[in-house]
Amino acid sequence: MFRPFSSLTIAGLILALAAPGAYAQAKGPAKKKAAPPPAAAPVPAPVSSGSGGIGAGDTEVNLFGNLSDHDALGTSVILGVGLGKFVTDNLELKLVQTMFVFDSDAASLFSYSPYVSAEYQIRPSPGTPLVAYVGGGLGMSLITLDTSGYDLFTYSLYLTPVGGFKYFLSERTSLTYALSYQFPLLEEACDAYDCYDSETKTLQNTLGFSIYY
Repeated sequence: MFRPFSSLTIAGLILALAAPGAYAQAKGPAKKKAAPPPAAAPVPAPVSSGSGGIGAGDTEVNLFGNLSDHDALGTSVILGVGLGKFVTDNLELKLVQTMFVFDSDAASLFSYSPYVSAEYQIRPSPGTPLVAYVGGGLGMSLITLDTSGYDLFTYSLYLTPVGGFKYFLSERTSLTYALSYQFPLLEEACDAYDCYDSETKTLQNTLGFSIYY
């Protein structure tokens, strides 16, 4: 005897037919995750445009001197040390101390001349090891002179234009040449009896060696 499908039977058939499709959909291929974007290339550090690879914040220690020996004029020796700090890639503030000794049959002289200066570095073209510089400063000079028993003491305040060049042997070492001129603003010379106004102009040229750190 034929019995009509009950509502429960029909619902069971629908679920049975729908189950394989649902299972297949659950087991279908998973979506691939998007690949992460490539990491950005590191930005290279800026290269200093300072003189010979030297720039703002670097320190220079300079040793220099000059020796002259002449049968008639006598022997003169210049020894000095300079300490500089680059406040920009091309501008250096510097403290220089110089000793000058002269000795001949007629006289002997000793001079101590410290000064401070500002020097601007001029690089002709990128990559060249040769760097020129110009500048100027303010200093003082103490001089003692002995000429066959006559003693003289001189002190002065002076302006000094300076210039020269540096030849870089490496990024941190250089040979140096400097030319300076001392122009007195105020100067007095004193002997055993009295003091009087004086004016001594001095031109110096020196060779040296510098290291940077």
